[in-house]
Amino acid sequence: MLVALVTLNPSSCLTLLADGVIITLSPATWGRRHYRRETKMDIYCPKCAEPIELDYLHDIADDDGSTFTEVLHTFQSDGCEAVHARCNPRATDRDRARASGAALMYELLGDDIDGAAAMLEDFDHMGVW
Repeated sequence: MLVALVTLNPSSCLTLLADGVIITLSPATWGRRHYRRETKMDIYCPKCAEPIELDYLHDIADDDGSTFTEVLHTFQSDGCEAVHARCNPRATDRDRARASGAALMYELLGDDIDGAAAMLEDFDHMGVW
């Protein structure tokens, strides 16, 4: 239970008194503690960089009577064909760079597809591609 707002100091740190415990939040930690991500993560085809929503692999597994892990491994090696689609024939140099990065993340992180998706999203935001 939040008892009192103790201070909002000049460095924008928020200090709260909650049940006798002093909690200090900086702008860097506000997001981690109070921001819930509502968007879904995309992963990219390792051949053409076409974005695929990560949850879509579960749908493909259900439709095909296979497991998520089987579909994931097929996607990591075959790309769009694993989700019953064709690779984008108009892939640009930027798309090919993203596809190479995706292939590398899948190889390095293996079954940690959430980690790979997060890193690919970070690369997008940093302007790596």
